[in-house]
Amino acid sequence: MQGVTVNDVQPDTRGVKRKRKKGHIDYNLLVVVGILMSFGLVMVYSSSYFTASISKVAGYDPAFYLKHQAIFSLAGLGLAIFVSFIDYHFWYNKSWFLYIFVIALMVWTLIAGNEINGAKRWITLFGITFQPSEIAKVAIILSLAKLLKMNYKRLNQFPKLLVICAYVAVPVALAGVENLSSAVIMAGIIGVMLFFALPKLRHVLYLGAIAGVALFIIYQAKDYRQNRFDEWANGGDGLTGAVTQSSAAINAIGSGGLFGKGIGQSLQKMGTLSEAHNDMIFSIICEEFGFIGGVGVILLFVVLVYRMFRIVVNSYDLYGALIVVGVMTHIGLQALVNVAVVTGVIPNTGVTLPFISYGGTSLLFLFGEIGLVLSVAKSMFKEG
Repeated sequence: MQGVTVNDVQPDTRGVKRKRKKGHIDYNLLVVVGILMSFGLVMVYSSSYFTASISKVAGYDPAFYLKHQAIFSLAGLGLAIFVSFIDYHFWYNKSWFLYIFVIALMVWTLIAGNEINGAKRWITLFGITFQPSEIAKVAIILSLAKLLKMNYKRLNQFPKLLVICAYVAVPVALAGVENLSSAVIMAGIIGVMLFFALPKLRHVLYLGAIAGVALFIIYQAKDYRQNRFDEWANGGDGLTGAVTQSSAAINAIGSGGLFGKGIGQSLQKMGTLSEAHNDMIFSIICEEFGFIGGVGVILLFVVLVYRMFRIVVNSYDLYGALIVVGVMTHIGLQALVNVAVVTGVIPNTGVTLPFISYGGTSLLFLFGEIGLVLSVAKSMFKEG
């Protein structure tokens, strides 16, 4: 779908009478997100109750993680609905402030962030610990959508594209220092948004090649990344924690069979598979609900991406369409990477499964993005 020009769609351009819808919530999209969120609550409890019941940090409360996830899920759902009632054009002139704020947070994280498992990815503000890279994804989506809209008539000029890409590449580079997986997802968001907006495919390929080289250089900057890749490529020789994690995840998937052991019956979550309620939750889904359950979750994400794609095609302007493209890419790509890691297709990396994995602030940011999509959907065209 190269060169989609949804920015200046005019009535009757496709031989049908088209009018703009106002005040309509895409309930189909909201229902899919609600199903993912609800299933996520079930799986967070199922995959964490054993760990929480023996953890001093969790107060030996089996429902500790469930309670936290439920609070953030409800808050996130409220945030999505709130944002959906704000015209998405409101963010057009606010994206610059968000971008500067995010850059400041990311620089501060590298200097004085919380170091967990040897990496500085987290920062604490007002008692809340989160990864600035999560906000950076939203900032990139809004900023790049604005830049592409502003410069739409000059997008065939490669030097102009380099300037635009250099602007949004700053948070990608900052994230890549300590969090390569987030940098890759950010680069993917940028790439797909450019693919939809640029009139010349070769420019997308040139920029993709440049991004690939840059990410490879960032990848080489940390020895543990190469070690992790080598161990994954060698099938686990010289096992580290990361590979052991992947092996346990694959064992969980294999033991689930076609229909699974039943909810709550996973064995791998009982100490063998750490972070079972977080990055590796898809393996517990497959162990308890089997191959059918795993495919069902993947199909839910496919439906979610499809619903957003329909909004892209019918969006009122390029700015709104590109916002949805960015969110669609973020959620779809993150789900794909998570499943690929859990199934051993790619080396282990810290990427959660959207709306299902445990994580408070990341869940809020995801729901905020859904709110943006719903806002764009309220201004879609319709036939009639």
